[in-house]
Amino acid sequence: MVLDAMKYRKRNRAWQKKHDALAPKVGDVAPDFKLCDANGENPVRLSSFRDQKPVVLIFGSYT
Repeated sequence: MVLDAMKYRKRNRAWQKKHDALAPKVGDVAPDFKLCDANGENPVRLSSFRDQKPVVLIFGSYT
């Protein structure tokens, strides 16, 4: 059991190190994306706000 846990930790550290290198850093520009309103109309792109005003993105789930 202890050996299995050690293997898992080693594998998990390798995965974390790889993905941390690819993760956005503080100060990076957020990737552009498009969202539509509740009716599926009026698409808005994040990039349309660039250099105009601050944007706050809140992610959540109702599950």
